[in-house]
Amino acid sequence: EGDTGAGQAVGGIIHVVRPRETLVGIAVHHGVSMWSILGASHITNPALIYPGQELLIPGEGSGYLPAPFLWVEVQPLPAGQGSTAVVAVRVTEPVTLTATVLGQTIRFSEEAGVYYGLVGIHAFFEPGVYELVLSATDGAGEDSTLSTGFVVDAGRYGYERIKVPASRANLLNAEVVAAERARLDQLAQTYRPERRWTGPLMRPGTGTVSSYFGTRRSYGQGPYSSYHTGTDFRGPTGTPVYVSAAGTVVLAEMLAIHGNMVVVDHGWGLLTGYAHLSAMEVVVGQQVEAGDVIGKIGNTGLSTAAHLHWQVWVSGISVDGLQWLDANYPWPRLDVRGASDPGDLGALPTECRSVDLIAGPPWVAGLIGLPERCEMNGQGRVGQGATFRVFGADPVGAPRTL
Repeated sequence: EGDTGAGQAVGGIIHVVRPRETLVGIAVHHGVSMWSILGASHITNPALIYPGQELLIPGEGSGYLPAPFLWVEVQPLPAGQGSTAVVAVRVTEPVTLTATVLGQTIRFSEEAGVYYGLVGIHAFFEPGVYELVLSATDGAGEDSTLSTGFVVDAGRYGYERIKVPASRANLLNAEVVAAERARLDQLAQTYRPERRWTGPLMRPGTGTVSSYFGTRRSYGQGPYSSYHTGTDFRGPTGTPVYVSAAGTVVLAEMLAIHGNMVVVDHGWGLLTGYAHLSAMEVVVGQQVEAGDVIGKIGNTGLSTAAHLHWQVWVSGISVDGLQWLDANYPWPRLDVRGASDPGDLGALPTECRSVDLIAGPPWVAGLIGLPERCEMNGQGRVGQGATFRVFGADPVGAPRTL
């Protein structure tokens, strides 16, 4: 391995923070808890570490993760209210893996030797430092746990007051609202281990945004006690609505609040919803591909004008869908440093030296590195013939072979 940026110190070692490192990643690398680094280094805000900063790592040196864990990566950190975080884990053998964080149980799916779990952060979740506990059960029934930190940052949301037409005021009835919320909350818990989405989501319509996710809302003259669970797009009645990724239709019916609504399951706990439609053009159980027309914009349900309400759920939590339109979000970008097989990173293709990589099993054996830029490649070694994936428009990456 290259230089880890750590030196000896009384009562521990000094770790010099490198670009793009996170406190969680540093803690996992050294086999200590994030809280012990916070205390030893007298840090109050884990999100404010910076390149070149010296951190005191308690103990006698770098530790090892408990078997069967090889490395753990959480991105992004801090994770804002209403956002999505990805937990990526590599282990030494096949396991059943779960995590608990923010009061949720996160399920994982394995893909190309890496286990991925998606964490949705509620728009009202209190900012702070929380514990993420990973639990792995191997084929013999042996259990192992690993604990690390998870940082939630405050979101920045506006306020809006909705004037409800008298003809639809009955839809504000608390029982009607609660019943529909419970129905959708249960549906949002759907989990399929197969991933049907392959990158950033597709925009569901061509209209501009009229209301953003997370906006604190008041209906009529009531208090700002709720928030906007989706993103609203402008458009006249009859405008086509496109599904954001491939998946399975799990709901297509008229609801009191959301009007005509279609919900699609994309796998790994990711679902999208399309509400207030004037027409639905799919049925439950139907398989759809990204870009298929699944309905038309309308003004049904609790709506004051024709528009599309687009909602995204992650692990049962409504999150900001606009983040999922970003090609670089929320997929983790992992470093190739620390690979155990000998080789020369200098042999990477030229384009690898100016972009980020996803480099993970089966492409690189023994990967335990932390996030870095590809231009650091001269300090690491990988096996000749290893295949890398160049991070670009497709978060899974384009393959490159040495």
